[in-house]
Amino acid sequence: MKTLNQPCALRTPLDPAGAAFFWRSKAYTLLKVDVAVDNNRDGEVSFDGTDVTTEEQPFRFWLNDDSDITEIGESPSGVADSADNEITTKRDLEDFTRLSFRAEGIEEQLKNGDIELGFKWKNASDSPSLKLYWSAMASGSKLYVEDDSEADLQMAADYKAALGTVSGSTATYIDKKVFEDIDAEGAVHFLFEGVSEGKGQLVTMLKINGSESEGPGEWIELLEIEKMYQTANATPTGGFASTLQNTSSAPNYPSFGHSIESGFEAAWDETQNATVFIHGWRTSAEGSRMSAEIMFKRLWWEGYKGRFVYFRWPTLTGDYTFSDSELRAWKYGESLKSLLSSGVLSGYRKNVVAHSLGNVVVGGAIKRGASFDTYVAMQAAIAAGCYDMNSSDTYFAAKVTPDLADPDKGYRGYLSDTSISVINYYNPNDYALVAGTYSTFFFGSYDTNWRKWQRDYKPRSASLGTAWDGSIRYVYDSSEPSLIFRLYLFRDRPPAAFDDEILRYVSDNEESMSMIASSKSAALGATQGTLLISSN
Repeated sequence: MKTLNQPCALRTPLDPAGAAFFWRSKAYTLLKVDVAVDNNRDGEVSFDGTDVTTEEQPFRFWLNDDSDITEIGESPSGVADSADNEITTKRDLEDFTRLSFRAEGIEEQLKNGDIELGFKWKNASDSPSLKLYWSAMASGSKLYVEDDSEADLQMAADYKAALGTVSGSTATYIDKKVFEDIDAEGAVHFLFEGVSEGKGQLVTMLKINGSESEGPGEWIELLEIEKMYQTANATPTGGFASTLQNTSSAPNYPSFGHSIESGFEAAWDETQNATVFIHGWRTSAEGSRMSAEIMFKRLWWEGYKGRFVYFRWPTLTGDYTFSDSELRAWKYGESLKSLLSSGVLSGYRKNVVAHSLGNVVVGGAIKRGASFDTYVAMQAAIAAGCYDMNSSDTYFAAKVTPDLADPDKGYRGYLSDTSISVINYYNPNDYALVAGTYSTFFFGSYDTNWRKWQRDYKPRSASLGTAWDGSIRYVYDSSEPSLIFRLYLFRDRPPAAFDDEILRYVSDNEESMSMIASSKSAALGATQGTLLISSN
């Protein structure tokens, strides 16, 4: 007997998705039941064939193995959220996706329990499992991740508790309470979270007087989220030492490049669109990965189907490492350029999204000639004056500092020759860039933000040398008439040891910006830009 997707004289061959929808339609006609997911990612769960799944085109979703302990953050070491049987925070809802069921002609039997609905796995590889929840969204919408009041509804007692775990080939049956509000089309809606990895058909089961009948199902693949995006590392991964600048000759930086980790599994419906995310200052490898995953999830929920790339660069993590990290960020721009040049597939649109000091990495890539299509700067910890020559901030009015990139070795105009426009997400009251303070019991409060650092901690105040050898520090001498004598490394030796000396002059603009020059403008992430800023 020929199958529907085999050639014959009377029928046009069906593709796998078409064949699957045909059989699902027959099943609905005979069994009066159907089930669906949002496989085309248009935001709607549909029964009209547009969301049909196949073994080759499954619905993919990540495991809920993070730990959303509060509404605004995650714990890197907490117990996986899927380990319990309830939704504990609204933030956790972004790790739940939708499954809808409909029936016709058997609604009353489902309500009174004469017919029971269950789910099981069929044709599974590995050991997929998930936990089902009753959706509070009457229409099966995704408002629970878009609207705070709708999320509140999902946190009510009836909806926050798990209905059961579907694991293996034995059916898990659902409490009949979910059919209390079955809609006019005979539909009820569920949410589910992934518990363990694997792929298979999640099929419906109907139990009547103890006898089970198998209904239609959907192909679902559950993965660890790290497999759903690509991880790229800037090389060398260990960075370079701050003492690299403590030399009598110009620093000799390492060669910069990138490497891509294995394990990524491209989606069957991936579009030719690549978005690279660059994290900010003082984030651990674990912390920056969490930030990347948050960004990946938000894009996924918006329907983004392109490739997502998490780019890790070796920021320092100590409290007073901003200047040294900024210098690293400028230099590791070469690594980002390398990734954009050879690590993104040919023909893919290239988008760059950076947070905080990650925008200096992007600036370093731009300065080195990197080519990409879209650049989104979020809370950018880079001087607005790099792009906008007109930008200024009176907070720095009394600070004597190098200003122009050429010839003063300052920030202003350093990136003004780029053709790449910036989409600037800014906050004039941003904590890290403008408003941040730190309170102590004995010494009161003091400023801890980008503005304060730029104005009062430049030139770099911490010693680059050892105690017995004297204090080695950066110096800016505005009284020197010659530019070459204004910026230099200086060895201030202990009394009665040796004479003080100038180690070397600073000729590298990026070293000067990081270690000596203060910005004369606000941070880009704290102000509207005009020149070269396409939108704010």
